[in-house]
Amino acid sequence: MDSSQWTTDVQPASPQGPLAHDRERLAVFASHCDIVQAVRVSQAVLLCGSAGAGKSTQLAQYIIDDWSAQGLGSECSVVQCASESVVAVCTAERVAAEMQGEGSVGVHTGKTCTVPAPGHSGGRLVFCCRQQLLCRLQFDPFLADVTHIV
Repeated sequence: MDSSQWTTDVQPASPQGPLAHDRERLAVFASHCDIVQAVRVSQAVLLCGSAGAGKSTQLAQYIIDDWSAQGLGSECSVVQCASESVVAVCTAERVAAEMQGEGSVGVHTGKTCTVPAPGHSGGRLVFCCRQQLLCRLQFDPFLADVTHIV
C-alpha cells in the first residue's frame, strides 16, 4: 500500500507504555501510517499478515491513538471480536499490559473484557467473542455506541 495515495496526514506511531519496544518490533508497526489511513477513509479494511505480526494487539490501539490525536478520544469505542472467549481474554490482557501495564483490564465479565484507554479521554476498547457480539447485535442491531469493529 503506497502512502502517497492518501490525502490525510498520519503521524508515525510512537508507542508508549512498558512494552513500547516490543510493539515497535512487530511487523505491523512498519505499516502503521498506511493502516490508520486506510481505516480513516474506508468503511471496511482487510488486514492480512502472518501469525505474530501484531494484527490482534495493535490495530485497535492504532485506532484509539488516532482518534485521540484528533481530539476525538472520548467518542472512540472499539469492539474487537475474537473467535473464542479465551482468545478475547488473552488479547485483552496483552493490550492492557501494552497500554497501561500488567493487570490493567478494566472490567472482565463473562466473555467481555473492557480496557479503558488511559490518556485517551474516555475512549474504550471492548474485547469479546463472536457469540457475545451476535448477542449484542440482537439488542442493538446498529451498535449505536460503537465506532469500529475489529
